[in-house]
Order: sequence, then C-alpha cells, then structure tokens
Amino acid sequence: MIQCWMPGEREVTEKMGIVRYLVKPINGETLLSSIQASANKVKKILLVEDNLESQQLMVRQLSNARMGYRVLRAGDGRQALQIMREQQPDLVLLDLILPGEDGQQVLKTKSQDPLIRDIPVIVISSIDPEGRYNLGNHFTLFHPGELMVMEFVACVLSFSEILFPSAEPARLALVENPGG
Repeated sequence: MIQCWMPGEREVTEKMGIVRYLVKPINGETLLSSIQASANKVKKILLVEDNLESQQLMVRQLSNARMGYRVLRAGDGRQALQIMREQQPDLVLLDLILPGEDGQQVLKTKSQDPLIRDIPVIVISSIDPEGRYNLGNHFTLFHPGELMVMEFVACVLSFSEILFPSAEPARLALVENPGG
C-alpha cells in the first residue's frame, strides 16, 4: 500500500483566492451550477479566454441558460484587469493560460487591488492548478509481508535516487550483527 496526501479543491481554491477551479472541457450544466453556487445575483460575467472557440462555446452555454447574463470578454490578462476595474463584473471566468499576463499573474494583481479584489473568480483551465501536483510532505509505503534487509536497502536506495536525483549516490554497507 502506498499512501500520500493530495490537495482537494478546497485547498486549491483557498491558496489561489478563487471560488472554484474547473478543468476543461466543461459542460454547460457544470458551468452554470458553478456560477450559481459561487456568487449571488450574477448578471455581468467577465470571460477571460484567449482561445476563440472556447470563448464562443462558453458564451453559447451562458446564453442558452436564459439567465440574462451579460458577458464581457477579454483575450489576455491585461485587458481582463482593465475591464474588471472599469466594468466591475459580478463574476470572472478566468483561463490560466493567457498571452502576456497569465491567469496566475491576473489573480496576484487582482488580490492587491482594493477596487477589484472582492470580485469572485472561477478558474477554467486545461491544466491543474499549478502545472504540477503537490502531494504534500508525507509519504508512507506499506509492504504486507516480511522484507529482507537487502530488499529494504534496495527500496531506500531507489526512493533516494528518485527524490534526490542530483545527490551523490548513497554508499551503504551492511554489517551483520554478530550478537544475533
């Protein structure tokens, strides 16, 4: 058995300062339920997406909902921040991969600006939150049967090579206990 901690959506959203994190592709039902659960009385939505096809699909999904959403569009981070400041949308749908200022930079700038920091954001991206998965700092390996000393040493060496690839190879010498 191998056991390790993996972050859930709550940890990711808290760390990023967002209300939801959705991974593409997203169906209309998921998008709409996320919007409804994220903010009260959403009428004006800023969609920050540089891919024109994805942008058109999400606008169509929002229009088909017949909720009266007014959708503002931005194709890059700089434009998104400008629209947030000037138009004060009720909610932002933000892709992380953008030309120029990417989504992470938009979130950082937004969090430092008192005028726009309280606008809720739903991240919609094709990548995981940080481009990698952070499994935490605790890892447990359980082997159900007996393990010979040399098997244990081989496991430790293998894990050491994976976890510390640039380190000097370990040199272990086993000394049998003459006393038993």
